[in-house]
Amino acid sequence: MEAKERQAREDLERQKRAEALKRQKETEEREAREKELWAKKQADELERRRKEEAERASREAMKQQLIEMEQLRGAGLSGFITIQNGGSPYWKRRFYVMRGQVLTLYRDEDGRAPVAEIKLGGRVVHIEDVSLEVLIRNTFRVDLYTGDSHLFFCDTPREKDMAIAGIMKCNESS
Repeated sequence: MEAKERQAREDLERQKRAEALKRQKETEEREAREKELWAKKQADELERRRKEEAERASREAMKQQLIEMEQLRGAGLSGFITIQNGGSPYWKRRFYVMRGQVLTLYRDEDGRAPVAEIKLGGRVVHIEDVSLEVLIRNTFRVDLYTGDSHLFFCDTPREKDMAIAGIMKCNESS
């Protein structure tokens, strides 16, 4: 009888040790996964910050280049851009010139009379990349404090960055 009780106690002890060992192993595995997830989050955050900083530095360099161009030539940034004014469902390709605090839009390079002028000096509230939202590459939105919103898209990422830098420069020159 004692042998059976002792055997039952030993079996119970072994079972408890096995369960404790199993819980310890599960805890170690969970902690390892959590550490791995934390490390991945840290790496992702570091990469995101690095990209933001590189983008900011690139735009600042372009802005400085625009300032130098304007000082040398007396003219601002110009080129082709496609615009969709707030409320309009149509995109219109225009030749633009950014000079001082104004973005002037023409039908083409030879246009003498502007189609539209957008005063930017101190009026830009927010500039946001909306390529995923409108499903067109190199698209960004410029929100003005008046409540107006304009969508723009450029042919290349470089042209987009230059246009954004130019808009930022025009906004700051107020």
